[in-house]
Amino acid sequence: MLPTRPDITVSPGVYPPSEDSDLLLLSMTVKPGECVLDMGAGSGILAIEAARAGGVVTAADISQAAVECTRENARNNGVEVKVVRSDLFSHPDLAGRFDVILFNPPYLPTEEWSTARPGREADAGEPLDDRREPPMRRGEGYGERKRHEDGRARNREAHRGPGLDDDRVWDGGGDGSEVMERFLRVVPEHLGEGGRCYLLFSSLTGGGPRGIQELIRDILVFRLVGEMPLFFERLYVYELHHPAAPPG
Repeated sequence: MLPTRPDITVSPGVYPPSEDSDLLLLSMTVKPGECVLDMGAGSGILAIEAARAGGVVTAADISQAAVECTRENARNNGVEVKVVRSDLFSHPDLAGRFDVILFNPPYLPTEEWSTARPGREADAGEPLDDRREPPMRRGEGYGERKRHEDGRARNREAHRGPGLDDDRVWDGGGDGSEVMERFLRVVPEHLGEGGRCYLLFSSLTGGGPRGIQELIRDILVFRLVGEMPLFFERLYVYELHHPAAPPG
């Protein structure tokens, strides 16, 4: 898929296209005629690009403002996208199976410390360990960790954006993975045979790559298809599919 942005207008209260949107555009593949679901559509940028690639696209978001924004942007870009308001798969129109599911979930943690350590990225081959940090205290390492926490606070503000008061667009719960965990529990029921899901997350989410792998490994097969370094985090996109069926 061409990593080009459609012409997008962002309404108040809707998450604007950002680096994570660009990474998903670069990482996802949609073939003509495939049934596509853009979960958490926001402005509709992914849904519109999937429709431009020939997909039969449904977009869903829990926010009514995002639903209306996606509809308007799809209309302005001359593509057909069915848009529904839904908390994940709660809408009856999402009860079926899809060839491609796209999800850029709320992924920033709200607890005091992320489980990911600053300056250290997990490797897929490393053994799992407890990466949770103790409460911050003055002393050894305080300066580094304080800079990291200040950076995370700035990052949250950057994700919130001007006029974006609905924290649901970025707030992933305690360790950043709560919405993602809810999604992963049910997504296998909605992914067709040979289908694939493109899931974005951050090094600050749920302990980073190793933590997310623990959530996924007993549910679906995954592989890394996109990665982007940012100032205080690193973004990843995993392609997921059923164990018995490689992606189409």
